[in-house]
Amino acid sequence: MLRKHNLRYALFGAVAVNYWGEPRGTRDIDFMVAVEEGNIEGFTSEARKAGWSVYTPEEMGSNKYVINFPDTAMFAELWIPRPGSYDEELLNHRVLRKIFRDSKRKFWISTPETVIIHKLLHGGHKDFGDIVGIMNRQGHVLDRRYLQKWASRNRRVMSRYRMLAKESLYGDWLLEDIK
Repeated sequence: MLRKHNLRYALFGAVAVNYWGEPRGTRDIDFMVAVEEGNIEGFTSEARKAGWSVYTPEEMGSNKYVINFPDTAMFAELWIPRPGSYDEELLNHRVLRKIFRDSKRKFWISTPETVIIHKLLHGGHKDFGDIVGIMNRQGHVLDRRYLQKWASRNRRVMSRYRMLAKESLYGDWLLEDIK
């Protein structure tokens, strides 16, 4: 439905963690959505017609739409990028992948590097385990320079990056070139 309404999006959060890192349970599906490029009103209208409950950013008191799916505990969060934030970077670094085993459809998903940086910026204790899981599974495939460039922009993020990289299987490599 996002494509139908010309909404540029990227999956992130637990779905991206499950794709790039160590799988874990989740009840929500997180999307970063560039609403200025599409028809969010058409999308939410169609979602309501399908029987989904839709809550707007105004109702949520944040920069996201929440969509509850009927007869299930699952829901989707459609995050709207905050201007000047890393959210926009997350949308610019996405890849098209088949992420569900039994589906032929491909979805836009955040790169492992953008998931790591996003979680370093906003994360809590669960996010730190997610980061180490991605580092362990992706290892030398990760764009180390990209990670270091973004981590170095914020002292707290760099501190978290160093701590979590040391916990990963590829710590020495991930920390190479950092002074």
